[in-house]
Amino acid sequence: MSDEQRLCRHVIWCPTSGCLEWTAYRNSLGYGVVGIGSRTDGSRRLVLAHRLSWSVYHGAIPDGLNVLHHCDNPPCINPEHLFLGSHADNNRDMISKGRNVVLRGEQIGTAVLGSTEVRSIKGLFGKLSDCEIARRFGVSYSLIWNIRHGISWRHIHAN
Repeated sequence: MSDEQRLCRHVIWCPTSGCLEWTAYRNSLGYGVVGIGSRTDGSRRLVLAHRLSWSVYHGAIPDGLNVLHHCDNPPCINPEHLFLGSHADNNRDMISKGRNVVLRGEQIGTAVLGSTEVRSIKGLFGKLSDCEIARRFGVSYSLIWNIRHGISWRHIHAN
């Protein structure tokens, strides 16, 4: 079976968007995944379906480039909805479409402090040394330094 046949077996057309959506396996980000070729052990190499679509209909993907979506729909493999771009292009596209999520404070899974504690810490600046504040809250001196200098928790203001 050709790569084109393999792609066409697993798509549905969405008339409202014009997307050709991958219906087989998708990864955790919603991108289609397809097995191609054959290895000596009988397994197939897994590739992203939209990248395979680009290769089938437009040719090889140059090294260092990504296949991006005009439609912003991860399962779409419509070759007319795809374009090549660098990692920086992908980031600009993401920002221009409002898909960049900035996690702050407690939203960051590794956060040791909460916003209430950070307000208290900021209220202690000028009253205690950074080392004393760090000991009081059971955190590192470098975290207190980062809070003081607006590197961490700059969105939280003192009481």
